[in-house]
Amino acid sequence: MITNILFLFCKTNTFICIFALSNKKQMENTFQDLGFFKEYYVNGRFFGTIKCEKDREVVGYNGRTEEVLKEKVVLDNGKKLIIGIKVQTVLYPLNGKFLNK
Repeated sequence: MITNILFLFCKTNTFICIFALSNKKQMENTFQDLGFFKEYYVNGRFFGTIKCEKDREVVGYNGRTEEVLKEKVVLDNGKKLIIGIKVQTVLYPLNGKFLNK
Protein backbone atom coordinates (compact mmCIF):
# COMPACT_ATOMS: atom_id res chain seq x y z
CA MET A 1 0.00 0.00 0.00
CA ILE A 2 1.33 3.41 -0.99
CA THR A 3 0.57 6.37 1.24
CA ASN A 4 1.21 9.92 0.14
CA ILE A 5 2.51 12.37 2.72
CA LEU A 6 2.22 16.07 1.95
CA PHE A 7 4.71 18.48 3.51
CA LEU A 8 4.27 22.25 3.16
CA PHE A 9 7.20 24.59 3.66
CA CYS A 10 6.70 28.35 3.66
CA LYS A 11 9.39 30.46 1.96
CA THR A 12 8.64 34.09 1.16
CA ASN A 13 4.84 33.68 1.20
CA THR A 14 4.90 30.84 -1.33
CA PHE A 15 4.07 27.25 -0.52
CA ILE A 16 6.36 24.62 -1.96
CA CYS A 17 4.75 21.17 -2.07
CA ILE A 18 6.86 18.08 -1.63
CA PHE A 19 5.31 14.63 -2.01
CA ALA A 20 6.92 11.63 -0.35
CA LEU A 21 5.93 8.02 -0.91
CA SER A 22 6.24 5.32 1.70
CA ASN A 23 7.77 2.87 -0.79
CA LYS A 24 10.57 5.34 -1.70
CA LYS A 25 9.49 5.65 -5.35
CA GLN A 26 9.53 9.14 -6.80
CA MET A 27 6.12 10.44 -7.73
CA GLU A 28 5.63 12.25 -11.02
CA ASN A 29 4.15 15.64 -10.05
CA THR A 30 2.46 17.66 -12.74
CA PHE A 31 1.33 21.19 -12.04
CA GLN A 32 -0.21 23.80 -14.29
CA ASP A 33 2.57 26.20 -15.33
CA LEU A 34 1.83 29.85 -14.62
CA GLY A 35 5.31 31.30 -15.25
CA PHE A 36 8.19 32.23 -12.98
CA PHE A 37 9.00 34.72 -10.24
CA LYS A 38 12.34 36.17 -9.21
CA GLU A 39 13.33 36.99 -5.63
CA TYR A 40 15.68 39.94 -5.02
CA TYR A 41 18.15 40.09 -2.10
CA VAL A 42 20.39 43.05 -1.25
CA ASN A 43 23.24 42.36 1.20
CA GLY A 44 21.57 39.07 2.12
CA ARG A 45 18.28 40.78 2.97
CA PHE A 46 15.09 39.85 1.10
CA PHE A 47 13.55 42.83 -0.70
CA GLY A 48 10.75 41.36 -2.82
CA THR A 49 9.72 39.51 -5.95
CA ILE A 50 8.65 40.16 -9.52
CA LYS A 51 6.85 37.95 -12.01
CA CYS A 52 9.04 37.27 -15.03
CA GLU A 53 10.00 34.84 -17.78
CA LYS A 54 12.59 32.08 -17.42
CA ASP A 55 16.01 33.68 -17.87
CA ARG A 56 18.31 30.83 -16.77
CA GLU A 57 18.58 27.07 -17.06
CA VAL A 58 18.83 26.20 -13.35
CA VAL A 59 15.91 27.37 -11.22
CA GLY A 60 15.62 27.38 -7.45
CA TYR A 61 18.30 28.03 -4.85
CA ASN A 62 21.00 26.26 -6.88
CA GLY A 63 20.40 28.71 -9.74
CA ARG A 64 20.94 31.88 -7.69
CA THR A 65 23.02 34.60 -9.35
CA GLU A 66 24.61 37.89 -8.37
CA GLU A 67 24.29 40.82 -10.72
CA VAL A 68 24.59 44.57 -10.83
CA LEU A 69 21.33 46.20 -11.89
CA LYS A 70 21.49 47.93 -15.26
CA GLU A 71 17.99 49.35 -15.01
CA LYS A 72 15.58 50.38 -12.27
CA VAL A 73 13.43 47.52 -10.88
CA VAL A 74 10.03 48.02 -9.25
CA LEU A 75 9.07 44.99 -7.15
CA ASP A 76 5.56 43.61 -6.65
CA ASN A 77 5.45 45.02 -3.09
CA GLY A 78 6.16 48.57 -4.39
CA LYS A 79 9.81 48.76 -3.35
CA LYS A 80 12.23 50.19 -5.92
CA LEU A 81 15.79 49.05 -6.60
CA ILE A 82 18.02 51.64 -8.27
CA ILE A 83 20.59 51.26 -11.03
CA GLY A 84 24.07 50.10 -10.05
CA ILE A 85 23.37 48.16 -6.86
CA LYS A 86 24.56 44.57 -6.45
CA VAL A 87 21.69 42.11 -5.95
CA GLN A 88 21.37 38.37 -5.61
CA THR A 89 18.45 36.80 -7.49
CA VAL A 90 16.74 33.42 -7.28
CA LEU A 91 14.26 32.23 -9.92
CA TYR A 92 11.39 29.93 -8.88
CA PRO A 93 8.59 28.35 -10.93
CA LEU A 94 5.11 29.69 -10.29
CA ASN A 95 2.89 26.62 -10.28
CA GLY A 96 -0.85 26.43 -10.09
CA LYS A 97 -3.41 23.66 -9.93
CA PHE A 98 -2.23 20.06 -9.50
CA LEU A 99 -3.06 18.12 -12.68
CA ASN A 100 -3.90 14.55 -11.71
CA LYS A 101 -3.00 12.20 -14.55
